[in-house]
Amino acid sequence: MKVLYIGQYAHGETARMRGEILRKLLHPVRCFEIIDISKLCHAENRFFRTVGWRFKIGPLIWNINKLIFENIKNRSYDLIWVDKGVFLKPKIVKELKSCCNLLVHFTPDPAFMYHQSRLFNKSVKFYDYLITTKRFEVDLYKRYQAKKIILTTQGYDRNVHVVRKNVSKEGIVFIGHYESNRGVVIKKLLEAGYPVKIAGINWRRFCRKHNVPNLCYLGQGVFAEEYSKEIGKARIAMGFLSKIIPEEHTTRSFEIPACGTVLATERTSELLDIFSDNEVIYYDSIDELIKKLNDVYDNTERLKIMSYNAYNKLSEGNYEYTQIMQGILNKIL
Repeated sequence: MKVLYIGQYAHGETARMRGEILRKLLHPVRCFEIIDISKLCHAENRFFRTVGWRFKIGPLIWNINKLIFENIKNRSYDLIWVDKGVFLKPKIVKELKSCCNLLVHFTPDPAFMYHQSRLFNKSVKFYDYLITTKRFEVDLYKRYQAKKIILTTQGYDRNVHVVRKNVSKEGIVFIGHYESNRGVVIKKLLEAGYPVKIAGINWRRFCRKHNVPNLCYLGQGVFAEEYSKEIGKARIAMGFLSKIIPEEHTTRSFEIPACGTVLATERTSELLDIFSDNEVIYYDSIDELIKKLNDVYDNTERLKIMSYNAYNKLSEGNYEYTQIMQGILNKIL
């Protein structure tokens, strides 16, 4: 089998993680080639990089599509897997389809409601399979003439998101970008006296405004091993869902329990299908969240039982990325 994988393959990228899992699951394969577009994303100057990311035009887009075209000329593959193909022009996607037996697209992100790309919208019809974690976008995939859609969940990486022994757990942590509703919740936690750590983009202004002793800002990014360590050191980790899109679960929904820490999250139907009230802290309002935190925060034994139960639920299910990827391969091959 000859496979071509296209995506951002830099260290720390989730696309690289998926690619490495795919390579292992397909082993032995005659050929597993990679087109790493992250090199071009980082090479562009800041202005053209921003224009490319935001509007899907300019030198970044030209260079990515040129790189792909030059690498597939006179080549043929059994499988081409495109990870987050928002930069690929329709004519390039059509060219990819012409040189392979099976063309697959995967994204864990919202493809239409937030990370919008007119290039991707026009390319949907050329893929044999489109894989999404967003149930609320399935009808939109159909609107753009998707042939076959596979709905899966987000997940965790068992090599990164692990339970660490002999860790002293303190405080509440959230790692992710700022949204105004998230700021409201963090402010209430600080006012209630809880020690809080936050990390992610656009939190600096919030931290300057709320310069209190029980708030620790870890910076704009905490990734991979350091992310796992920070989650694991907290008694409770917030699993905020975005209000920009109608998502019902996110990667944090699985990564936090996988690190052995209690997840606090908004109550949704998708999460209720996975975790019970004995495994995570569900809430519908800030008042309910504060009340539940007051009940369990100092009860370390109860927190230990909750985190243990949630961890076991993940272990029993197919929520680890290798299991998710294997399930996808079982459907497409």
